[in-house]
Amino acid sequence: MRALVEFRTGERYHYCGRDYQVMETDGERVQLRSVYGPPQVLYQYLSALRRGVDQGKMLKIQEAPIQTDPNLIIARLPKKEARSLETRVAYVRASLEEYTWVTRRTHAEFIEIMTEKIGPHKAPSFTTLWEWKRTFLDAGRNFTSLIPNTFRPINKHISHQPFEVQNLIKSDIASFYWTTTPFTKTALISSIRLKLDALNSRRRTTEQFRIPSISTLYRIINEIDAHETTLHQRGRKAAKRDHYWGATIPEPERLFERVEADSRPLDIILVDKNGKPLGRPVLTVFIEVKTRFVIAWHISFNPASLDTTILVLRDSLNADNPHGGLAELYIVDNGPEFIAKALRKVLWLMGAEVTFCEPDEPNQKPHVERFFETWACEIEHVLRGTTKESIEARGDYNSEEQAMYTLEQARCIFATWLETYHAARHSTLDMSPNEAWSTAVSTQFQPHRFSGDDLRRCFWRSAEVTGTASGRVRHDNLHWWGPAVSYYRTKQPKAKKLVLYFDAGDVGKAWICHPSYPDDIQPLNALHPAYQNGLTLDFHHLIRAQQKAIRQTHCYCRAEEARTQLLWKIAKANKKGYQPLVAALENGELNLRQVTEAFEPQTPALSRALPSEDYNTNTPGDFTLTLGDD
Repeated sequence: MRALVEFRTGERYHYCGRDYQVMETDGERVQLRSVYGPPQVLYQYLSALRRGVDQGKMLKIQEAPIQTDPNLIIARLPKKEARSLETRVAYVRASLEEYTWVTRRTHAEFIEIMTEKIGPHKAPSFTTLWEWKRTFLDAGRNFTSLIPNTFRPINKHISHQPFEVQNLIKSDIASFYWTTTPFTKTALISSIRLKLDALNSRRRTTEQFRIPSISTLYRIINEIDAHETTLHQRGRKAAKRDHYWGATIPEPERLFERVEADSRPLDIILVDKNGKPLGRPVLTVFIEVKTRFVIAWHISFNPASLDTTILVLRDSLNADNPHGGLAELYIVDNGPEFIAKALRKVLWLMGAEVTFCEPDEPNQKPHVERFFETWACEIEHVLRGTTKESIEARGDYNSEEQAMYTLEQARCIFATWLETYHAARHSTLDMSPNEAWSTAVSTQFQPHRFSGDDLRRCFWRSAEVTGTASGRVRHDNLHWWGPAVSYYRTKQPKAKKLVLYFDAGDVGKAWICHPSYPDDIQPLNALHPAYQNGLTLDFHHLIRAQQKAIRQTHCYCRAEEARTQLLWKIAKANKKGYQPLVAALENGELNLRQVTEAFEPQTPALSRALPSEDYNTNTPGDFTLTLGDD
């Protein structure tokens, strides 16, 4: 049977696609920490790791450092240890061969003889000499056993306690200390000691557990793994922040080798033209890493989404942007606003790649994160209406009452500050982003840019729609109009469906064409420009979802169903004059009460059909029925 694999501190293994280093073994658990890439702390049971070794999923790539076990060190001893070894060998050999008469009484005389033989030294006591002799004889007269043992294994204080006491201590730590509202150490120690008292009260006098002292329990608590304590008390983000490690990201060698992108709500409340607070806008930024130049940005009230990202990406690729260009690699967040196969596919077709940061890993795109901090410290937190960086920093400051800037003014302020940012010296570059850009462009080919029409065709979305006689089209509860609708609707050969193209980053922009003439594309206008212009498709979906939730809350759907059921009952009466009254009810010319009264005098059959179903005892309490005009 093969021996069990032992994991030693300092060993490195390739496990689950990453390289890990063994940091600590605590009973049946092993703590591993990643060597390269984003910092990651992994806890695994010994059985799981041994199973991984047996299955070939865990491969050792580096041995642990040499242990300071004296039996493993044969040669090249340091001078101090070598001198001590010589002294021990001389004493043991003399006491076993020449001076066998040495006793406790004659020990002082023996020390004087050895001092004359080997020179001045620190003489051992009689007990120490006896220990040297016993160690030498137990090792089969092997003098290597006398090598000074400077290694002292560190055993945690909890390991000295009985198994039952260990379990009780661990249980209290997990229940009362590893929580978001932990006990103080004093309270935890009191809890452990009281539980041990209660445990001893149920045991025989001869089987009582020795209760650890307060200082011992304090040492046990202090020896708990700090990462695991922070993880349970303050959460995963705090644990990563307090136990972060990693090397700096190497600087790019070429222009547009890397571009970092991110979105963040601004810490400022904006108002409309009448001074009414609207909320916090969202800033999306694309920054070229080599020059630290912001190649594109966008501020709007649209929440961060794939649509806003594509909007800024198009601006960064547009030929009209003097600082735009296609990057080799785009580093973006792993948030829902950036996860889309369409984005990866389009950039792949253009010749670029996208990499997504892991959740809660801002250090994987540090340059854009640092840019946000610079903007916040220099400008954002000194503007009127700022929400500041935290509740503590805001204090009694009322952001909504102090708000005064509109969206256009915020954009103007950011654009003006961006010019000064590009002209100021950057500490890492030792020059300004403007100078770094000029230097980089002068030493390589011009960046690859695209025309506005090409970008629109790459990123717009399409749908098949039906044109109405009034020259309108509808898709996804959005409406557009234009003369091209009626023109293509009647154009030969007639088509049942027309092809609609629209910009998901601004649903106020749309185009239409005949399926038989795909190159003849005509623009359309938004039917509701106040709502559609500047609105992203993602934000439109959020608005529709909110409207649906409100309708369900007010039971509008149930009222419509009740109205339909009543109309069906009226139709069952099938009396003369039914159709005009129902039509009037549908058009809103008459209400339900008027229709019912019109039927009651002449229709006894209806009165016999309704009573048994007029009221259902299972009708919900929030059921509402609106009588009258809608």
